Amino acid sequence: AILQILAENYGFQRAVILLKNAEGNVDYSFDREGFEPEDPACKKEREWNYLKEYLEMEGRPAVIHNYDNLNQHFIVNMLKDRINTIFIQPFVVKGELVGAFMMAECTGEHDLTEGQEKELKEILSTVQMHLTIPEQKESRQGFMAKTMILDDFDSFVYAVDADTYELQFINR
Repeated sequence: AILQILAENYGFQRAVILLKNAEGNVDYSFDREGFEPEDPACKKEREWNYLKEYLEMEGRPAVIHNYDNLNQHFIVNMLKDRINTIFIQPFVVKGELVGAFMMAECTGEHDLTEGQEKELKEILSTVQMHLTIPEQKESRQGFMAKTMILDDFDSFVYAVDADTYELQFINR
């Protein structure tokens, strides 16, 4: 549901969450009607290749438009999927890559405003926090209970990443 909400709200046609876990690589995706890659059989493998090649880029822009400053393999994959614009946000926990969020658009160049990009990254920080919780049901329930308690405090409560100083949680 979060993929559909984000894709539609930010004007993209495809949204994907890629995750690494004990069972291997998994992905969750949302495709709007009319967004069909040329080769659906290789779609999952290509998405992980997008992430791998993105991480090897210099500068790593969050939004990539019209094949600018990309290696040939990245461009070929974008053309196979008929993608003109792609947004990539890696998920990193304690310096280790655990997955990524990607959105794609194929009708033309798509610009996110600076405010939209910042807002999207803040939303994805929260999504990442929930996705990277250990898979045990008790841990998730305990985390949700603590979050609900913190949300009900009458004073401000926030959590900040000690390494990057990024805001990870803030109560109502």
